[in-house]
This record gives sequence, C-alpha cells and structure tokens, in this order.
Amino acid sequence: MKLIADSGSTKTNWALYQGTSCRIFKTEGINLHFMSEEKVGEILNSVKLHFCEAISSIHFYGAGVSNIDKVKVMSGYLNKYIDNSAEVHAFSDFLGACRALFGKEEGVVSILGTGASTGVYNGVDIIQSVPSLGFWLGDEGSGSDLGKRLIKAYLRDELPLELKTKFEEEYGSFGREHIFEIMATEKPNAYFATFVPFLKSNLDEEWASHLVSRAFDEFVKHNLLKYDVEGNLKFGFVGSVAFYFQDLLKATLAKYFDNDVITLQNPMQGLIDFHVTNVQ
Repeated sequence: MKLIADSGSTKTNWALYQGTSCRIFKTEGINLHFMSEEKVGEILNSVKLHFCEAISSIHFYGAGVSNIDKVKVMSGYLNKYIDNSAEVHAFSDFLGACRALFGKEEGVVSILGTGASTGVYNGVDIIQSVPSLGFWLGDEGSGSDLGKRLIKAYLRDELPLELKTKFEEEYGSFGREHIFEIMATEKPNAYFATFVPFLKSNLDEEWASHLVSRAFDEFVKHNLLKYDVEGNLKFGFVGSVAFYFQDLLKATLAKYFDNDVITLQNPMQGLIDFHVTNVQ
C-alpha cells in the first residue's frame, strides 16, 4: 500500500491506494513553520487509526516543507510516527500543486488556500518563485489574508451595518483583546481563514466582493506580475479560496493576462494520478 498526503495549515488529505483500490481520509493540517514535534506526532499517530496494512511508501506534500532541512525533519517524523520501514518522500505542498495541476507539463502555479504561494513550473522543477512571506508579511489573497481583512474592518467599525449585524449573529461580538490572544496561538492563520465562508455567503454585498477583489489584485501585483509569462502558459490554481472565488479571481487575472486559467479545489486526485503514472 502507498500513502499520499496533501497537507496545508488547516487540514491534511490522505489517500491510501494500491492498484485500483483507494481510501481517502482527513486529519488536522500540519505546518512545520508553526508546529512542535509533539503536535505533529499527535496528528501522525491519528493517521494509523485509518488502516492496518503495511505501508510500502509515503509521499507527503506539506506546508512548511520548504527546504532540505525541513524535508529531513518531516521524513523523520513520517518514519517515526507512521511506519519506520516505509520508503518516505517529503515535498513542499507547492510541488504537490504543480504535479496535481500539470503533471509533467509547464505552467504557472498558485496555491490560494489558508496561505498563498506561486511559481513557474517547467514540468519537473519550480524554476521561478516569489518568496512567500507567510501570514504576517504576505499571503495576499489567501484565506488567512481575507479573514484578516474582514476582522480588521470589523474591529475598526468599517463594516456596513447589515454585514456587521450578520457577522455578530454568526460569530458574536469581540474586541481586539480576543484577537491578541489568537495571535499568540500555534496557528493564527488557520483561525483567520475560518471567516472565509462568511465572505463567500455574502458575495452579493458589494463591500464583501470588493474586499476579495482587492486582495486578489494585490496577490497578482505582488506575485504573478513578477514572472515573465508567455501567452501559451496556463495559470493553474489549487485551494479552496481559488476554487470558491474563482469568478472574482478570473476577473482579476483578465485585467492583466490573456492566459487560460484552471482551478482545482483539492489536488489529491491529481497527485494520485501522477503517482500511478510515475511510479516512485
């Protein structure tokens, strides 16, 4: 049996497959930038509750697996907590997005989920990328960024009255002290991303759609416009934000590019197809 994981800060999708048999399940997200070994181990231990078969190989694509040191750390955790006899491969979640979207073809790839990242993929490697500055300094257009913009507007009393009323009916009222407490937690980015469904359900309100469009515009300016993109290259997006707000995203992209755009909510099926086709 082979195990594939696509892990972001909010959740991890797992696929256990052999031949035509495939089981998919979810656990809490893993991000090495924010989490201790104890917390990662707790999540990985929970993975073993979903199967009893021996695992021949593990292919883990994860947020925070950003350099060779993080690859070694994550690989060690996978052997330690899941199966110490399995062949382990740890990659960035971004490479996972590349493979899921384009396989071995070229494309401009973006992740817009809890966080945001971009790069140009040549079918094998990422050949250009703009540094992802994370939740505190970047991640424009991501779920955490959209939530942060919404919360800032709420705390500054900038929400239209009708939206403010809806917001407090759903989440209650709170002040900046509550947010300061959240900022000191292990995954503040995931907390802010939980407000994205509110924006999605209120997109008919001009204020909400403008907030999202403004965030996407900043995402394009700070990321995609930095690449020398040829007209025949496709733009590919993965992540719930890109998927659920794809009309606004495509409208923003059309202001700057004529390239075709494809979106995937979840890269897992693409990753399964990639590993079935490209045996590792």
